[in-house]
Amino acid sequence: MSRSITTATNAAAKGEIARPVLLVEMDFQSGIVRLNSSVRDIAYAGYVYYGTGEFGDVSNVEDGTDMKARGITLTLGGIAPSMISLFLGEQYQGRPCRLYLALLDSNFVMIVDPVEVFSGKLDSATMEIGQTGTITVTAEAELADWNRPRVSRRTNEDQAKRHPGDTGLFWVDKTISASFKWGIA
Repeated sequence: MSRSITTATNAAAKGEIARPVLLVEMDFQSGIVRLNSSVRDIAYAGYVYYGTGEFGDVSNVEDGTDMKARGITLTLGGIAPSMISLFLGEQYQGRPCRLYLALLDSNFVMIVDPVEVFSGKLDSATMEIGQTGTITVTAEAELADWNRPRVSRRTNEDQAKRHPGDTGLFWVDKTISASFKWGIA
């Protein structure tokens, strides 16, 4: 994924005070969860990214020019029970996940728009539950889906799954066993 850093971002990073913060978006069926690595809630683009203190750990975000799928691991510590219930009660695999790097000023206000450092899909999660919860989430890049087989058949059933109400392949099964005499008058 190519990223460009604007001149405003570059200037903010070289400024007197620039506090880096990570923003993460995880898309669940019930809605998008937005968190950040600071101790405060941060507003951006009309949404609130809730402060979690520190994520605990974010693996290295790798880039490359080769066709290799790369993923990240987020360890979210001090998680509320409601967040844990999202992972226990919803289908999250394959749902979008984005990670941004933002810079805050001395008043914890975002200086410039954040830079997207990862975009992919949620893959798996492990949980440790004690006084507070810890969730380790892995997300894989879009390219990880490249080598998965796409099983599709030209049958009426497969066509109906993709296009409900379409009967274009209804007679395919009947014509396989049918006997036709071509060229006879």
